[in-house]
Amino acid sequence: MQGLPQDKGVQGAHANEVDGGGPSPGPGVPEASVTTRAALRGAPFWWLSGAFALARFASAAVGAHLVPLLLERGYPAGFVALMVGAIGPLQLLGRLVFAPALGRWSLSIVTAVMFGLLALAFAALLMPGPSGVWVFVALFGASNGASTLSRAGLIAELYGPASYGSINGVLALIVAVVGALAPLLVGAVYAAAGGYTAALWGLVLSGWWRRRLWRGLNPLPDRRRGTLSVHFRATAGVTPTSCGRAGGWSATAWGD
Repeated sequence: MQGLPQDKGVQGAHANEVDGGGPSPGPGVPEASVTTRAALRGAPFWWLSGAFALARFASAAVGAHLVPLLLERGYPAGFVALMVGAIGPLQLLGRLVFAPALGRWSLSIVTAVMFGLLALAFAALLMPGPSGVWVFVALFGASNGASTLSRAGLIAELYGPASYGSINGVLALIVAVVGALAPLLVGAVYAAAGGYTAALWGLVLSGWWRRRLWRGLNPLPDRRRGTLSVHFRATAGVTPTSCGRAGGWSATAWGD
């Protein structure tokens, strides 16, 4: 995947930022990684987990409640089936667009746009008439399709390859638990409010919270190379060190 850390060393502007203008690391310098324990101790992991957990909450809520929501609004069953069925192909479209987008913008920017589209999708669902439903399906499908790829790329780019599986597994567990609770919570709001309007507003506001959580990561993207900044990586437990005569990255010395 374009933009992953194992595809490139720390070079150019990043080398200057780490070593004050020293030479970039050679091909023999190993890719830096962060241990699972170090990742869990760092605030960026929890900001990242919160943002993607809220995205999964929205996705699971749609999976359970979109059909009754649209039927309650009086849309014909055929139209509802068409809208629900269109989400799958649009998810595929989001994945197909994801890789070319990384060639033009950083992974952090693409992820921020994805979260923004997800919030706009639920706002569109509040619009009256079928046009709002069409806009919702298009934005929700594309952003939800790119979400999995974005999450995998961010974990690899931020924490490196050594503990990727265990770090991604912990984050996936958090996301799965939140996703399992989503249909129940939205159903409870529906029962208390007597309709889906309050739940929809809650999902719109969750988009604002995703944006806040994402800003908490404080990424400073390098637009040319699609990586997160040296400062961002340092807050996750990776620090600049000297690798022989060439500057490079190494993981903070925290054990698993």
